[in-house]
Amino acid sequence: MKCNEERETQDNFIQKTFINLRPLALSAAALATGAGFCYASLFHGVSLLFALLTLIPFAVYVIVAKKKVKAMLCFFLALTFLGLGMGGFALRIESYHSQAFSEGEYVLTGEIAHFTEGENFAKLVLKDVSVDGESLDGNVQANLYLPYRQGKEGMKIRFTATLKPLGSAYRYHVFHAERVLENIKYTATLQEIPVVIGEGSNPFTLVRNQIKAVLYDNLSKDQASVAYAMTTGNSDGIEEGLLTSVRYGGVAHLFAVSGSHIGIVYGALSYLFKRLKTPKAVSILLSLTAAFLFSGVCGFSPSSLRAFFICFTQAVCSLLSVRADGMEGAGFSCGMILLLNPVYLFSIGFQLSMAAYIAIVTLAPSLQRLCKPVYAKIPFLKEPVNSVLIMFSVQLFLFPVMLNAFGYVSVWGLLLNLFILPLFSLYFPILLTGVLLSCIFPAAAFIILFLPGGILSLFIEFFAAVDFSTLLVQGFFFGTIAVVAFYSILLLLSGRINIKIRQTMPLACLLSFIIFADVFLGGFSLPVECRITQNCYYDNFCCALIETKEANVLLVNQKANFSRVQNFLFSQGKDLDAIIISAEDVNACANSVLALPVQKIYVRSGETLEVRTKEVVAEDAFSIGGVQYNFKRDNALSFAFGGYTGVFNATAHGEDFSLFPSEERDGLIFTINRGIFDKE
Repeated sequence: MKCNEERETQDNFIQKTFINLRPLALSAAALATGAGFCYASLFHGVSLLFALLTLIPFAVYVIVAKKKVKAMLCFFLALTFLGLGMGGFALRIESYHSQAFSEGEYVLTGEIAHFTEGENFAKLVLKDVSVDGESLDGNVQANLYLPYRQGKEGMKIRFTATLKPLGSAYRYHVFHAERVLENIKYTATLQEIPVVIGEGSNPFTLVRNQIKAVLYDNLSKDQASVAYAMTTGNSDGIEEGLLTSVRYGGVAHLFAVSGSHIGIVYGALSYLFKRLKTPKAVSILLSLTAAFLFSGVCGFSPSSLRAFFICFTQAVCSLLSVRADGMEGAGFSCGMILLLNPVYLFSIGFQLSMAAYIAIVTLAPSLQRLCKPVYAKIPFLKEPVNSVLIMFSVQLFLFPVMLNAFGYVSVWGLLLNLFILPLFSLYFPILLTGVLLSCIFPAAAFIILFLPGGILSLFIEFFAAVDFSTLLVQGFFFGTIAVVAFYSILLLLSGRINIKIRQTMPLACLLSFIIFADVFLGGFSLPVECRITQNCYYDNFCCALIETKEANVLLVNQKANFSRVQNFLFSQGKDLDAIIISAEDVNACANSVLALPVQKIYVRSGETLEVRTKEVVAEDAFSIGGVQYNFKRDNALSFAFGGYTGVFNATAHGEDFSLFPSEERDGLIFTINRGIFDKE
């Protein structure tokens, strides 16, 4: 009898090892794997046959499992959704690459789908575009280098511009997922203010415009921009310095409408209907409808869609009186978004959103179980400790995504989120209620928004006064192998993979070694003779980093912005030896770089830089780290190394390459190694 019991225990262990892969979670993982392999095949030449290797564990499972039907179902789901991921991604990319119009000057009409206003420029994303009266398949990003205060979403405009197809979604070793998701196939350069020819009728756009108008009419610009970001997820209007400080503080997710926002809406309405004794089915339907409409106001962003699908899963489980499964909820929400568009897999917003939720339903419960003995002895510690463990789990899961996307991870994030998230849960209903009432009663909006605006002022002042850039992890990044190994370790630690502890530790050590090797070999810049990386932005901002074995030199132009330059340096993880300013007004430009930790600044001969804390070198020709620099006319700067010449801040004239503000050249890397020039 005892032997039989032991045998049954072993059989159950074997079954749990495989059956723990829930169907919805398995389907979502297969979708993501299929899309990932299709991406690797299209843009990196990897054979799709390698994708079939992922089916080997399921084939083994079919052979050894006693419940053949369930095993075959797992294998069928994995195979089916692997194919759906590949096919869906391939179709999306093929559709994006279908760009019928050639470069030239045309008359364009379209509706503004997204509007970003700068001090001296505007960026407009247009939908429903026609070119010389002919319908255009796809959207257009129009760049206007003039102040444009009258633009708003939903406005229909006409203008003459130079239209240019963007070509491949993968350019200069960067996959532009956001362009594909927004279906932006062309850029257009406007030379004059467009003519308004009508207004759109999209209800979500009308609501966003009303919210924006009410906020900006009754609050200060900073208050309104932050309130608008919290209620719609659009943070374009937030001042760059404040947004950077919030990001360094690790709480920028407050500006991306996600689970905390929609969960509050859904939970508050569910509680209200329950108090009103509304029938359960009606309560769930109304609450889900409100959550869906809120997602629409936020433009159906990945984070808002994920949150809505989570609410939907919980609602269905509640109706059926079934206990909600966190992993299946994550699988359902992730799978639905990837079915809508597999390209979401490469969206930073989607990756951050799903990583945070998976951390909450996998690693956090495991860590909380480990702390149960503490709760038993000191019960009042349960809630605060649980909050800390949830935040810690989320930060761990977000670490590789944030490091690769932004070049740094904020250590402040764990501490600030412990205080700000509970406060936000109390504040957001006040803000949202104030915004809704202000839209209904605009005459009383100033009074209604007085309290929400005052609280926002405290938030803004806090992040403006404190420097959160002091505790940042930076200087390296994770390759694909390291990312897979990192999340494999976290899943092992979560207990979601049923492997005995004596097997877990050696496997975790092996995966840790893989991470170290991948980061050391691939995450750090390998030594080359000369490496050139540039970063550009709208309004003609451009900076470049030239690295040699002897020195790292930063080049900046007239439109230099401290926060953008600092973000660029964080992403590269480099210390500077010198800065070269190539600008008409060097003193105005210098204000953006004086706070950087560097002692020597180079300017053109005859220029006077009014600074006392730095060494200023005013010469037309000089050498730094083996690179020869020479100021030219029109504030251009030429440089030469290894027999090759380049030019910064001007169009190339006889040089081998040019570093100049242009969206398509952002992040482009050149290397000169042993006299050989290459574009990485």
